[in-house]
Amino acid sequence: MQVRLLGFRFDVDSRNLSLDSFAAAVSAQPTDQKAAQASQRLLFLDNKCHSDYHVGMVVTVKDQKTFCRLVSGNGSLLVKVDELELDTKLMEFNFFVLNKATGTGLYQYYHQSCSLSSFGYLVTKRFREYRESIIQAEIEKIPLDDRSDSRVNKIRKHFKGQLKWEMLVRAEKLEELIAELARVKSFEWTVATPAVRQEYFKPLAPYIRNQKSKLAFTVGAPVNTLAKAISAAVVKLGAIKGRIEGQDAEGLDRVLRILNNPENYGEYDYDDLAGKLHNLDLTQFQKAWVATELIKACKDQAHIFETPMQP
Repeated sequence: MQVRLLGFRFDVDSRNLSLDSFAAAVSAQPTDQKAAQASQRLLFLDNKCHSDYHVGMVVTVKDQKTFCRLVSGNGSLLVKVDELELDTKLMEFNFFVLNKATGTGLYQYYHQSCSLSSFGYLVTKRFREYRESIIQAEIEKIPLDDRSDSRVNKIRKHFKGQLKWEMLVRAEKLEELIAELARVKSFEWTVATPAVRQEYFKPLAPYIRNQKSKLAFTVGAPVNTLAKAISAAVVKLGAIKGRIEGQDAEGLDRVLRILNNPENYGEYDYDDLAGKLHNLDLTQFQKAWVATELIKACKDQAHIFETPMQP
């Protein structure tokens, strides 16, 4: 089984909350031992171990007491069912790193582990919880006698905002990924050699570096039709970059950002990689070999991960 490194980008749309403050809050939370024994998905983050990158890990604890083995012998194939030891749980792991300056990062994924979409949902959910905790803390500072609706609404407005995330994709994968959406909201693209059609812009033609265009689609527009058309348009238009906004089946916003970048940024054999995690103390996850490899891969593609992207 192969382990792949996938690209993503986070951005916090808020005046008074930031990706760094969110990362610091998650990093400061102690490991929940009870949650680790339950069947839950855990998010670990360290904002201090590296000067340029936040380092994180997602652990998915499985609700499973037995597992099956296939045993061969005497010309037969037998299924053996074994029970896990007491206080033992099956788990899946996904490491990630996030550039502090650009919000762009790498996510380590293998089949049946936490998908990049599920990871994005998990982090946005945790950000909403973080924002709500900040708001509640500010509200509680107000004496009960003075806690009017207007003052509470003012606090909520002050900390208004959300964490948005994007998946970095190649044009060749675009049709397949768009087709997975329940709705396509818009398609935005940039070309390096624009054709200036409007008469009043023609005097500017020699000075135009690139041109950005955007299409917005009606609710109910057929996703498969849009997926084919957008994928073909990206190639025909010679788009140097692009962005598709939509919603998944659960009504959550999804963004696909088209870049001239690799489909993935590295591949490893699962057995080799998992072997390097043997006896890893989760309180020291940021020192794992995988985290070091992710940062190295980001630095090898610094033009993507360490260069700010245009919104």
